[in-house]
Amino acid sequence: PEMVKERYDSEKVVNDKVRLLASKIRESKHFVTFTGAGISTSAGIPDFRGPKGKWTLEAQGKRCTMSKPVIKCCPTKTHMVLF
Repeated sequence: PEMVKERYDSEKVVNDKVRLLASKIRESKHFVTFTGAGISTSAGIPDFRGPKGKWTLEAQGKRCTMSKPVIKCCPTKTHMVLF
C-alpha cells in the first residue's frame, strides 16, 4: 500500500530539512523527542515488535538474542544527535 511505501529524499532535501529542524530546536525553549526501539537496531540492539523483536519472538515461544553483547554496541548517529 502507498501509506507504507518507504520514501527517500535527495541529499539536498535532507540537508535543507536538517537545517530547518536545527533552527527550530535552537529557537525553542524546551525540546523533547519520542523515539521507538527501532533507532537502536542498527547498533545491534533488537527492537520489540519487529520480525526479530523481543515480544515477537517471545510470542512464538522463542528467545530473543542479541548479535553482540550490549557492552560492544556503539551509539548510532541518531543516538548521538539526541544526546
